[in-house]
Amino acid sequence: MIQNKLLLISALLFLIFFSSCIDDPNQAIENFTAGNTGALVLCEGLYGTDNSTITCINLEDGSSIDTYFRTANYGQKLGDIANDMEIIDSIVYVSVSNSGTIEAFELKTGKSIGRIKFPPNVMPRKLLIMSDSLAYVSTYISMSENDFFVYEFNPKKLELTGVKIQVGSHPEGMTAYKNKLYVLNSGYGDFHSHHSKASTISVIDLSTKTEIDCIKTENNPNRIYATKDGKIYVVYWELPSLKDSASGGILEYDAENMKVLRHWKTMAYDLCLNENCDTIFYLNSSLGASSDGNTSKGVNYIALNEEKTQVQQFIENTKDNEIWTAVALNKQRNEIWVTNSYRYTSAGELMIYDLTSKAIKQRYKTGVIPNKIKFYSLLK
Repeated sequence: MIQNKLLLISALLFLIFFSSCIDDPNQAIENFTAGNTGALVLCEGLYGTDNSTITCINLEDGSSIDTYFRTANYGQKLGDIANDMEIIDSIVYVSVSNSGTIEAFELKTGKSIGRIKFPPNVMPRKLLIMSDSLAYVSTYISMSENDFFVYEFNPKKLELTGVKIQVGSHPEGMTAYKNKLYVLNSGYGDFHSHHSKASTISVIDLSTKTEIDCIKTENNPNRIYATKDGKIYVVYWELPSLKDSASGGILEYDAENMKVLRHWKTMAYDLCLNENCDTIFYLNSSLGASSDGNTSKGVNYIALNEEKTQVQQFIENTKDNEIWTAVALNKQRNEIWVTNSYRYTSAGELMIYDLTSKAIKQRYKTGVIPNKIKFYSLLK
């Protein structure tokens, strides 16, 4: 009898200890408010673990929560591999690849308002929201040979419109300029690099919803950005199988004719432009040398209006265990924000640097693999 009681007490103590070590999915949301100005950090999580999360930072009081969606929606998870995030009219949209969904929730409360479900095995990737009633998402089936589409959807109604446009192999980033949509066809690294439309840019006429051109670009393109003055910037990652230590780079195109204007051979990962579009800031995650002469990891920049547009170091990452995965500029606060995924297996971190002094101002804990930063303002 005494032995049984001891076993019972031990079991109870174990349960108390174990439960205290697990994040409460309904932890004190009433003590956190998103505030009128702040930022969301999308954390994709690990493949197959269903642990995608969103970190919300209230810039009015400096508070944060690293499980914003999960905590605001008791018993509901964001999904498996959150790939991209956009905000329009105080509603947040998140594409969740392995779950095959686009999740929508209120920015102010974190409360889910619904989701779009894609056909079986379709993986939504990058989002491009044109208005509250028109948006696009690149999709693919990872092991497919030909099923690569851009789906059109209505953000307000949270439904697919029935329009899907066939593009090249494994589409990723998208951007729009005037009445055209530009889609990067990555080829999924080495896996599908042999495909005739791998490492290309699909040009889509938005009035007819058809591909009107397919332009060959560098290997494994992933990120694309258009500027108001008619420039398009493409970040490519090269093929993992290549031995070239300078694997990757940034291309500058003329959006009117898609001619390459400039090419920087450098290990670029994520990229952002300042408000005037005269400076590129990007993450260099390489431990090796690049043909641009930069051998350091961290944040680099390119002053686009200078006569010699050389890559220059901005903030150096000196720690071998840190892998920086997202970068964004906050002009109002004169800051540059950088996320750190460490080795992709533990909780990540957001680091905020002063743009002038380059000194770190603040750090916030995030979920696993923070991959995108979006600032918001709810002030009218």
